[in-house]
Amino acid sequence: MKRVLLFCAIALMGQMAYAMDIKVQVTELSARPIQTIIVPQGARIVDIRSRECPHDSPWNFRPVQISILADFDRPLEARDIRMYKTGDAINDGSWGYVGSFQALSGAPMHHVFQRLYPLPTGE
Repeated sequence: MKRVLLFCAIALMGQMAYAMDIKVQVTELSARPIQTIIVPQGARIVDIRSRECPHDSPWNFRPVQISILADFDRPLEARDIRMYKTGDAINDGSWGYVGSFQALSGAPMHHVFQRLYPLPTGE
């Protein structure tokens, strides 16, 4: 009986995910240490990586891509993103860890954190 109930729960969750239009979307972060991105409510950042650049690129910082798992039909929210290098002091405990990446071979590791806050509704 427990196995049947578990199977029904898993099947129902799969149908809900299908109905909610959950997708993975990739977006780029800039080289700034603090920035704001707009994502659907409840979105999860599931991956962060430095993208490959051509060797003749004039930039000394490769673009950073984040993969976001979300229901893109949900209302939007703003998230502050902050990047720290290894050894930087993090004095504010309101940031949640997202992931780490290395922008260039031999460069210091960068560690990415996020802080959530709702967008004003305009009421």
